[in-house]
Amino acid sequence: MKEKRFNADLQVHPCGKIKILDILKQMEKNNLDLIALLNYSWHDSVNLKRVMEIDREVKQYYKVDTDGDIYRFENSENGRKLFVILGSEVTSLDQSWHFLSIGKTLIEDFKTPEEIIDKILEIGGIPIFDHPFADTLLKFRDIQPEKENRFYEICGKYMGEICLEWNGSSIPWIRKIVPGYGDINKKVSEAQEILISRLGKFIPLVATGDIHVWNKRLLKWIGVSRIEILNEINEDNIIGHLKENIFRANYFNRMNYTSTIYFLEFLLHWLRGQ
Repeated sequence: MKEKRFNADLQVHPCGKIKILDILKQMEKNNLDLIALLNYSWHDSVNLKRVMEIDREVKQYYKVDTDGDIYRFENSENGRKLFVILGSEVTSLDQSWHFLSIGKTLIEDFKTPEEIIDKILEIGGIPIFDHPFADTLLKFRDIQPEKENRFYEICGKYMGEICLEWNGSSIPWIRKIVPGYGDINKKVSEAQEILISRLGKFIPLVATGDIHVWNKRLLKWIGVSRIEILNEINEDNIIGHLKENIFRANYFNRMNYTSTIYFLEFLLHWLRGQ
């Protein structure tokens, strides 16, 4: 009997006018069981309340159950179960670092990294250090040695409690075209090994797509990069189940990149601020 596995993309940003019904249909096509829809608390390009509006059309296709920031959907025709959890991409003081808060949305921005991580842990979310080797203050260029030291300092305080992110939208050959931009996924993979070697504790590296969905055309890329958990989901404790399996390394990373076409369309929307 084939072992049941659970596929999750923990970073999707539903921008523009995309609707939850479109997302659910694409999840089924892409064999995704769970996605985390994340807003930017400091930017209005993502409106989770509007995206998650459960109207008559949604209920025509899916049975819906909600529990705070967790949504459970069951396809009325084929019984397929899908899970959507809400969260935030949070920025620290002067926007020097970004963190993903998986499962919890009410996280205050512009605090120290430690204050942000502590708050996510306090209210039961999963903190992920988002693209840590891309400097958000320098248009996502590679971070400099001083900031790299700060990265290792933060991770050292939260080994066993925080994850690192491998980013499916950070295409190496595109970054290398411009001076100062390198392979940040290679760097974070090396950093995981260094931290485990130095501190003797496991720090998870999780693959996400970091897909920004402005239209149905871009929606097809959700789950391009994902984690595959090696058992079925515990529907009664979804966040706890994710956390337990991730920190016990009971998962595989499916590391794939988006296309050049996706990147160019994403860049166009981003520059327009739409």
